[in-house]
Amino acid sequence: MKFTNKFNVPSEIIRAYHNDKYNKGDSDFSITGLITPPQQRVLREMYKPEITIDYSDEIWKLLGSGIHAVIERANENYTDNITEQRFTVDILGKKVSGQIDNLNIPEKKLEDWKVTSAYTVKNAIKNGIKSEWVSQLNSYKYLYEKSTGKKIDQLNIICLCRDWNRWEFERSGSPYPECPIATLPVEIWETEKTEKFLTDRVALHKATDIAVEMGIRVMPACTDEERWMKPDEFRVTKKGRKSAMRRLPSEEEANEWIKKNVPEKIHKDISIVFIKGEATRCKAYCPVSNFCSQYQEEVKNSEGGEQWTKNSKEAT
Repeated sequence: MKFTNKFNVPSEIIRAYHNDKYNKGDSDFSITGLITPPQQRVLREMYKPEITIDYSDEIWKLLGSGIHAVIERANENYTDNITEQRFTVDILGKKVSGQIDNLNIPEKKLEDWKVTSAYTVKNAIKNGIKSEWVSQLNSYKYLYEKSTGKKIDQLNIICLCRDWNRWEFERSGSPYPECPIATLPVEIWETEKTEKFLTDRVALHKATDIAVEMGIRVMPACTDEERWMKPDEFRVTKKGRKSAMRRLPSEEEANEWIKKNVPEKIHKDISIVFIKGEATRCKAYCPVSNFCSQYQEEVKNSEGGEQWTKNSKEAT
């Protein structure tokens, strides 16, 4: 892996980044590795010497590691909780492990700490917790219960909002978090559902590895959910107004909305702006997007068609 330092990150911070002691032990897969799309995991291994990362892009990961280390150190001499402990089970002949952040033993409560944005918490409160977070915590629960024979009754995500702003909370209120620390309760799956999820993920990753070993370079495509895909959007805009009057999933619905809600005398000032949906993860957060045929083909096919504007009369 290659590193750049475009913004002159101090050497002390760079050393801290390279001092990361995380490893998955002797397991074949970690829970986070299983949740990762197989295509991304394999491409990371395949193109590791060519992947380039700038140190400035890793600052939030470093901040998260630091907070985990401080909380672990502060709780290591207490007997009412378990922090940063790894559990392993066998699934389809593969060792699968996961390292829990904290287990409150008296309350049988598993907690996972996330350093994230206030927007992510706001979106989770409004639209539901990220599916990968839900599957991650239920997988940890499964590993702990299978390894110890003990039960867990609660799952919580503890979010530490790195960009929380009191003024923003006072201005907008809920669902913006009311303080920098937010607790998000996670739905507990039935054991059978978790077993199926883990079995399916192990089978998918195993099949991908076998295909690669056989020289077959066609890997399972990442799903829209895994790619954080934003859908196409048709914005109804008005001349002189900064924000869209309405955002709709099709041009037909945008035209219909204009007919029903906008007086005909101002139709000349109304436009429909098309914004092409994009894979947010691929575009900004995937380290192997430059080597991914799925994403590169998509970029090639969308060139020149990402955005257009029509006056409402043209659209109709």
